[in-house]
Amino acid sequence: MERNPFDAFPKTVLQLGGLAVGAIAPNDMWFEGGISLIRGLSGLGWETTALAGYAIGYDRAPEKWNFSLPVYLGYRFAQRPSMRPSDGSNATQDTHMLVLGTRTVWSRFLRAAPLELGLDFSLSIPFARGAASTSTWRDPATSVWVNAALVVGW
Repeated sequence: MERNPFDAFPKTVLQLGGLAVGAIAPNDMWFEGGISLIRGLSGLGWETTALAGYAIGYDRAPEKWNFSLPVYLGYRFAQRPSMRPSDGSNATQDTHMLVLGTRTVWSRFLRAAPLELGLDFSLSIPFARGAASTSTWRDPATSVWVNAALVVGW
């Protein structure tokens, strides 16, 4: 059996950035929804996420930097591109995932709007998968996604 030279590399996709809209309620409950593009080795896909959680340590003091730690649970749907090379066609697979995560956030309330800087870390655990979009799909079943992101918001 011929060994695939790409088996030695980590199986990853690159998130190309995205847009998210979120809110923190007066009781520090935290909600966010977002969409982004993801790039695999042989194509492009997209993902959308809905998150809810609690912002530990959140403070609305004006003109002062604040540190908080939102922890969250959510749902992610991804039309995941292939993480391995194919025949050059764009192969994707619909994947439904449970998301668990945390974010470290530094925020400052300015006159016009709050500024937020953060580092996000999450695990996405697949619980359902659709059929691959083409017969060239070569990826094994996805186990867990590990995401890390830099967050800038206002």
